[in-house]
Amino acid sequence: MFSEDPAGAPADAQTGPRPRTTLLHYATFVAAIATLAGVVWFVASDFAAKVESLAKARSDNVQWSLSQVEVEYLIFDQALRDVGVVGAEALPQLRQHFDILYSRIDTLRSSDLFREVREQDDFQPALAETWTTITDALSYIDGPDQMLLDNLDTLIARFDAIHDDVRMLGLHGISFFAERSDERREGIAETLNRVAAITLILVFILTLMIFVLWRFSRVLRSHAEDARLSADRMSAVVTTALDAVVVSDHSGVIHEFNGGAEDIFGYTRDEVLGRTIEDILVPPHLRTAHIEGFRRYLSTGERRVIGQGRVKLEARRKNGSTFPVELSLSSTRQQDGAEIFVAFLRDITSRVATEQALRQARDTAMAGERAKAELLAVMSHEMRTPLNGMLGTLELLGETDLSARQQKYLSVANRSGQLLLHHVNDVLDVARLESGKMGIEQRVVDLSDLVREVVEGQQTVAEAGGNAIEVSLPPADKSLVLSDPVRLRQILLNLVGNAVKFTRNGVIHISVDRLGYDDMVEISVTDTGIGIAPEDIERVFSDFVTLDATYDRKNTGTGLGLAIARRMARAMNGSIGVESEPGEGSLFWIRIPMPPAPADATADEDIPAPVVPLLPEVTTPAQPDHAPLRVLVVEDNEINRLVVREMLETAGHTVTEAMDGLEGADAARDHMFDLILMDISMPHMDGIEATRLIRSRDGASSGVPIVALTAHAMLEEISRFKAAGMDHSLTKPISRESLQIALNLARGTPASPDMPEKSAPEADTPVDQSRLDTMAQEVGAERLGKLIDAFLAEADKTVDCLTTTQETARDDRSVLATLHHLAGSAAVFGARDLHGWLAEMERLGKSGKTGRMHDRLPEIGPIWARTRAQFAEIQTAANPD
Repeated sequence: MFSEDPAGAPADAQTGPRPRTTLLHYATFVAAIATLAGVVWFVASDFAAKVESLAKARSDNVQWSLSQVEVEYLIFDQALRDVGVVGAEALPQLRQHFDILYSRIDTLRSSDLFREVREQDDFQPALAETWTTITDALSYIDGPDQMLLDNLDTLIARFDAIHDDVRMLGLHGISFFAERSDERREGIAETLNRVAAITLILVFILTLMIFVLWRFSRVLRSHAEDARLSADRMSAVVTTALDAVVVSDHSGVIHEFNGGAEDIFGYTRDEVLGRTIEDILVPPHLRTAHIEGFRRYLSTGERRVIGQGRVKLEARRKNGSTFPVELSLSSTRQQDGAEIFVAFLRDITSRVATEQALRQARDTAMAGERAKAELLAVMSHEMRTPLNGMLGTLELLGETDLSARQQKYLSVANRSGQLLLHHVNDVLDVARLESGKMGIEQRVVDLSDLVREVVEGQQTVAEAGGNAIEVSLPPADKSLVLSDPVRLRQILLNLVGNAVKFTRNGVIHISVDRLGYDDMVEISVTDTGIGIAPEDIERVFSDFVTLDATYDRKNTGTGLGLAIARRMARAMNGSIGVESEPGEGSLFWIRIPMPPAPADATADEDIPAPVVPLLPEVTTPAQPDHAPLRVLVVEDNEINRLVVREMLETAGHTVTEAMDGLEGADAARDHMFDLILMDISMPHMDGIEATRLIRSRDGASSGVPIVALTAHAMLEEISRFKAAGMDHSLTKPISRESLQIALNLARGTPASPDMPEKSAPEADTPVDQSRLDTMAQEVGAERLGKLIDAFLAEADKTVDCLTTTQETARDDRSVLATLHHLAGSAAVFGARDLHGWLAEMERLGKSGKTGRMHDRLPEIGPIWARTRAQFAEIQTAANPD
């Protein structure tokens, strides 16, 4: 029943006549082409015949005229002879024949019809001779009868002399025009052939065009059929889609509402057609925004939702309840140019509920991780404090008189304490890495020196186990890279230490290779030890994992070494891995991006942390103070100026202060100083411009050493300092030791003093107590208290400004200046958490990421709150009254 049309005829009955109809179309088309070709042939033939006839007529007329020249000449010659017989009675007839002959020759001489033949070489002399004879006879012909009769014999002789010339004119002319006639006929024939060929080509092209148009017609019909089928399919898809599909016009009136929309919103299609979207689908609290947004689009064309992908919004059901939907809105134009809007809506109530549950679970898990990390950090700190006291006491005890037995017990206790301290430090490293508090530096590192240093540290232990350590290092000109030497050394120590630990009477090989992409460097440590089972490959990088092995009783540990190495490698944007076969050995590798160092850079591992050198210098022991120096301190931060001044004046030096770069440049021009300490970021004129100005002037202090004072500096900034004319750079906080470097530079002995090795500051407190202790020794406890009060007041004001100022009122340059100013003070007073955050924000701003910098400014509030609280505790402990 589905195979019949509405009239009841079978479907195949409709398609039966189609082949005959197609043949009829082809036959009609071929007949039309044949008829057209016949018509073209007939017209061309007729045209050729007529052209041939015209050509012949013209040719015959010209040749007759040429042959008549000789005829007229002979008639005139006979007339001359008749006059000799008859006498004067024949003169009129003679003159008539002369006029005819004269006309014929004149025509040959002047007519355009004979121009081509006149140009022939043999025709021209004959014509000239004939014409001369005729013109000479003219005086006799037109003269008196008696004169003509008297000269009759002369004329007869003259005209007999040109008989051959006249004959040549006729014969040559007839021959010439016959040849030309043949050439013209051949040319016309060739032209006709070309016309025929072109006509055939045009007919072929016309035929081809007709065929192409016919094909286009078929393709268009096929496309129309495809479009109809596609429209039918689309209609079926829209009708059966589970998502809601709503079509409306520019007034918001609904024209289509599919079954999915009926299920989601609770309306039937007939209920919503002709009504507006905002009346039935948009919740009341969103209607104003919907109407205003629609008007804005119609007036300005600005698209905020249309064509912008999926947008999460709220919609309203028939029962008045609101629910979350995912909307995708597009627009198109109909044939009449009217714009319509197609909205695809999906009910995401279940998904939103699931996402909310996942977020809650994630937050709970993250809170647990933070609590774990904080617990580890606190416990590690609380354990390390008494451990330090115990180890110190054991060290003091070792300096007393002890028996051999007591010395043995003391040695056991000391080794156990050191091992426990190492384990506690491992746990603290994990906590710091998990919390993100372990910063990564970018410094110039000599990979060859670093690897040799690690090998030298493990050489004794390796030899004790019968092992040999081999190294493959990069060429000297490729050994300097940018990386974090502390973290890199810690990773290598762990890998090499494990290789030495689990290898007996074998070989450990360390190789360094640059991979050639993304500045990636691979360092591999290969050993011939016991190896790792395949099922344990991934476990070795987990926390607190130790594997049972041959040397298990001889090698103990927390199982955190490789876990810490993996975290550090990832923090340095790198990776770590292992390849191993049980009984054959293991290959551990790290791949970390390490850009090549600048051409003029030098490794700085041996330089104290506060100092960032601009020029390679050889360190020598500190020199005792000589004569007092005259020092110009250019610093916009009042607190920093006070601290530096107190340190310098306590050492007996004379200090002159300047509050910005311009004031400092003027002071250097007018007064002689031995040393200039120059801050970098200052109002009116920064330290770099001030240095350039001082060096360019012929002032009193244009040639004295200038040392940069900066809270932090990236390598490219250090290059700028050097290019501006600075001799050195000191990184805040400034200490007596770092100032001594600048003073030695001013005395002509650039050297950095031998300083006692300082233990790393505690990373779990926001303030470095050791820094404050040093300052108290340098400026006095009472003076330090006043300086801290001034710093707290300044920081309170700055933090309030950064957190309360509207974002639109913030200027990137002023924010960077404020951050730099506070970072300098924070570095001076050991506010390491605050200084680290400020340094990170300043790096973001200087690298062009000002948007992220502004977004993160509110983070300073909690950081400053913790920092200020510890300063309060420190001040309370220092002044218990």
